[in-house]
Amino acid sequence: MHSARACFAHAINCFLAAGASVAGIAAASPTGPPFLVASEFRVGGAGFDRLSDLVVDAAGNAYVTGVISSYDFPGVNTAAVTNGGVDMRFVARFAPLARMPTFTAVVGSPTKVLRASRYAKDFDRDEVRGLAVDASGNAFVVAYDAPLDFVVTGGVYRESIGPKYVYKLSTAGQVSRHSIALDPAIKRVGAIAVDASGAIYLTGSATAGLVTTSGVAYPTASVGANCIVPFAMKLASSAQSVAYATYLGTAGCNRPGMQYIDQTGFAIAVDASGNAFITGQAEPEAVATAGALDLGTKVRATFYMGGSAFDTASHAFVTKLSPSGSIVYSARLGGSLRDRGTSIVVDSSGNAIVAGKTSSKDFPTRGSAAAGYPFVLQDCLLFNPEVGFLSKISANGSTLLFSTYVPLDGGQLDDCGARFGGTMQWQPARVTLDSSGNMVVAGYTNANNRDLPSTTGAILPEPFQSTDGIGQQLLQIYAADGNALLYSSPIGLSGVHGIGFDARQVLTIASDAHLQRLVTGILPVEIALSPNPACAGQATTITATVAGAFDVGTVDVTSDGAVVGSAPVSGGVATKSVTLSTAGLRKIRATYHGAGPFDGQSSVEVYLPVNQAGACQ
Repeated sequence: MHSARACFAHAINCFLAAGASVAGIAAASPTGPPFLVASEFRVGGAGFDRLSDLVVDAAGNAYVTGVISSYDFPGVNTAAVTNGGVDMRFVARFAPLARMPTFTAVVGSPTKVLRASRYAKDFDRDEVRGLAVDASGNAFVVAYDAPLDFVVTGGVYRESIGPKYVYKLSTAGQVSRHSIALDPAIKRVGAIAVDASGAIYLTGSATAGLVTTSGVAYPTASVGANCIVPFAMKLASSAQSVAYATYLGTAGCNRPGMQYIDQTGFAIAVDASGNAFITGQAEPEAVATAGALDLGTKVRATFYMGGSAFDTASHAFVTKLSPSGSIVYSARLGGSLRDRGTSIVVDSSGNAIVAGKTSSKDFPTRGSAAAGYPFVLQDCLLFNPEVGFLSKISANGSTLLFSTYVPLDGGQLDDCGARFGGTMQWQPARVTLDSSGNMVVAGYTNANNRDLPSTTGAILPEPFQSTDGIGQQLLQIYAADGNALLYSSPIGLSGVHGIGFDARQVLTIASDAHLQRLVTGILPVEIALSPNPACAGQATTITATVAGAFDVGTVDVTSDGAVVGSAPVSGGVATKSVTLSTAGLRKIRATYHGAGPFDGQSSVEVYLPVNQAGACQ
């Protein structure tokens, strides 16, 4: 029989042995690009401000949202907001090279419960999350309405809340209420997306009574009283009407004591055609559509105490909705215990890539790069903590193309933790794609996982254990076909709540309270010389590649310490043609000057033989 003491003992056993948990994993093939830490800085004030979502646009602007828990949060008018903004939701925008935000805006409340700062690290179950940015740089979030229309008209904020709305933030940070009031049956908003036409998409959980649109697979009448199930909603481009609203299933009645495991949508992605892809967590009784993946337990509980379900189960789901809201497919993904999808992207072929967490030691794996992590499976997962997973599902939802465990950590899915005060913090696995379609996954991992695989080219400088003692985070890159682990490295942050590339393939990561930018490259400045050897009196081209320059600044080229030319950075590269008139062995170096993180950094010194003109034929 489970008990608080037994759960604690299980946790200690895993804690003591975790150093060996991945020791047997084969070394990764170091074929991916190395990363350099270009910048890392805190977002917020002196308190425990919490980031929850990140969007990076093509230009490299980083948009973040979360909850304020500081009286001195930068950009918040403490004279106009009760407690200096504590308990409020915020949105901030950071330019590519900036450490201070272009704007910070207060946007309503993240929960309907007063004193929401109690949930700065773990939101309430009745909450709003998610962030979307359109092609023009406008940001969209959902928030509970602030009293006196504070967000829109100003005034003094007081602690009470109204219905949920979608809010729009202009590129200058001006806030406007964008949508009609959301249906009161919507209990939780887990994610938001926007398409090219401006239509808004939402997912999360809803109680009985959601007003659904005609013709949907799961209408209002299909969900019984006291049930909480995933939903999807699309608002027309004006956001003043509902294009479609539907439940995503009918199985989801409350289970006493499992307050953190409501059935809900956690993430949403929309393709260029307006198809919405949603992942989250569902009851075992939820039904897969014909022909779609149908993996995971259908047994509601595996252990009973006094006739009540104790060791409850769930599974991850992936649902694709057409632009009109009909279900294209709904797939089940999981093992014999609890699984949830927490992040989703769609590749150019329409395949859905899902990252999430699982406590199932029989979670399905596919592909030559799939890792078994035997210690985790045989010992820790026997007692139901959570680890990460990464899976790719075919465009029609029928085939599991790739699936692997990822050595992430956490405890919110743990039945022991849920009942006896375990790690209840929301620790999602996040996924994105690089320009080659490779799958990039990141998330929280315990500090005891010291034998995590690190490939050649792991992050420089090597990250240190986070100051709050929680541990390092993990970044891994898998080949698009799932046949190789290209890259694996720890990240020196606490928690991962968003990752995203810009057009230059700079990777931005949002942690609990920090932003970190990673750039590719062996060194901050690298040079190539052509021709090499060179000829006296003839042109030699020096090409300097600058990591994280964002086309700002110049590169000075020196020969034997003397500047022989300068060139601006364009496309991350500065090119300068120089003519060296004297034969001999020259020492060439390139030095970057600009607003980027590597201002003043130089390349290694490269020796260039310069032959006499007559010997260069």
